[in-house]
Amino acid sequence: MKRCVSCGFENANESKFCKKCGTKLENEVKKKGCYFCGKEVAEGALYCKYCGKPINSVGSIDYDETLVLNNKHSDSDNSKNSKNTLVVLLIVFFIAFLIVIGGFFLKQYMENDSDKNSDKRVEENNKNDKEDKNDEEDKISENDTEDTEDVVEPNKIVNTTKPIPLSAVVSASSKLSDAYKVEGLTDFNVNTAWGVEGIGTNESVVYRFSEEKDIYGIAILPGNLNTSDEFYDYAYPTKLEITAGEKTQTVKISEFSPDSNYSGNVFLYINLEEPIYAQEVTISIDSTKKGKKIDATCITEMHLYTYPIKGNEQEFSVGAWKVTYNANTNIESVDYILPNSNTRKLTEADLQGLSSEECRIARNEIYARHGRKFSDQTLQEYFESKTWYIGQVEPNEFDESVLNESEKANAELISKYEKEQGYTQ
Repeated sequence: MKRCVSCGFENANESKFCKKCGTKLENEVKKKGCYFCGKEVAEGALYCKYCGKPINSVGSIDYDETLVLNNKHSDSDNSKNSKNTLVVLLIVFFIAFLIVIGGFFLKQYMENDSDKNSDKRVEENNKNDKEDKNDEEDKISENDTEDTEDVVEPNKIVNTTKPIPLSAVVSASSKLSDAYKVEGLTDFNVNTAWGVEGIGTNESVVYRFSEEKDIYGIAILPGNLNTSDEFYDYAYPTKLEITAGEKTQTVKISEFSPDSNYSGNVFLYINLEEPIYAQEVTISIDSTKKGKKIDATCITEMHLYTYPIKGNEQEFSVGAWKVTYNANTNIESVDYILPNSNTRKLTEADLQGLSSEECRIARNEIYARHGRKFSDQTLQEYFESKTWYIGQVEPNEFDESVLNESEKANAELISKYEKEQGYTQ
């Protein structure tokens, strides 16, 4: 059978022309190939078994060497196209990489340039500030008519030393009577006191100094300490407000009893939360503890204090805080640093504010009460000046078994306190 290449009609082998369309038929039947994929197809096949396309006059071609060469050429072109595509992708990727790297270095350059400009501006500002400072110093040098004063720096303060009372002129908002003038606050005399009517809330005292001072706290004897009995009859402050300029601080006064603190180191020392540098300070009563009999509030002594500067410790006197007593007071008790160290166990609160020398004396007066002598000439002379001391036991012969439990505990407490304060090793 001869298939017409034009219409696909099957003609007899002897036919020279297609009976359907009249196209001249070839004498030799050639193999057929798929028009779409070029693969060889079986005689009479209606569809290509490789690509599935229909085999007809349009969808098939003569299968010869040309077709095979064309197919090879097509495969080569496809391979070439794939390689070209890969090359294009690599080029695109490389360009993108260059863009990213370029952007990174551009950003670094801009930041470095910005930092350089910033450093330059800071350098120029520092230069201008330095020039301004030099101008100010030149002006001060040219107009050197004002007195300058050194400010006490915190690292110059000897905090392990007992505070020094500051001398001041005092005035008060009111007074209970002429017997309770404000001057009684700073005369170191327990027989005088400042007093006001009622609970004393909002009553105040103003301290004025000859010049600005560094103030670290207040030392106070609250209440009326003329006698122990009168102390409980009057009210005394439990909270005070200290004002200097626009700043105000509040301090609380701990429970106070004249029975245990009446003589010797009697003051309550209250450090301020923040030191003050001022020429005038106002202390106001915020709250009080009511008295049993008399509707009045009293303060026996109240001083503002500072600390000595390193190198000027000689300004401090062991007796700086000693108050005077009248004839009805037990004078003997004044001769002790800690008058009750032989009758009750003390606490660290009883030792607060004691200097190194006072601690040393207080510890040894426990033994001196029992007639012990001392190898240290300074100690021996000190105790011989006291009316109560009778030295009769040599240091190497003294037996500590004569001490009672309170005295043993107090000697150990004072020794421990001295080490904590750095007074001894």
